[in-house]
Amino acid sequence: SADDQFDFVTLDPATGKEKARIAYNRNWRLGDCFLVTSGCTGALVDQDSLYVAGQGLTYAYDLTGGKERWTYKGDANRSTAPVAVHDGRLAVYTPATSDRPGRLAYVATSSGKALRTVDHSNDARDARTRPSWAGSRGSRAWWTSASS
Repeated sequence: SADDQFDFVTLDPATGKEKARIAYNRNWRLGDCFLVTSGCTGALVDQDSLYVAGQGLTYAYDLTGGKERWTYKGDANRSTAPVAVHDGRLAVYTPATSDRPGRLAYVATSSGKALRTVDHSNDARDARTRPSWAGSRGSRAWWTSASS
């Protein structure tokens, strides 16, 4: 498929030379990540790692060597999205479905272990909300949502 043609590449900021290459994984759910004009809804980067969403999974990759560091296993039947990273915690969003509430999980960036999970109300409007902004620096707010 066309997705097999893409890799994530990290560059040395001083030299511009390639440091690591992370091959595209068919389990990733990146939305329109490869279009320049669209937001990358399934990937997030911090100083050390690339976090990528999958079907019920979130993967962490080391930016220096490109190796997978860990996999966080959420709900196997729903997509997840890393939305913010701050102070050693990654916020992972799982959208609501018609029969299940949405969920926000806080995961340790060092291990991929869940530190805390928060299920949202089972109200029908939960199924229509989606992440619209996440702050990860200089803000206490992790999450803001907007109805579609």
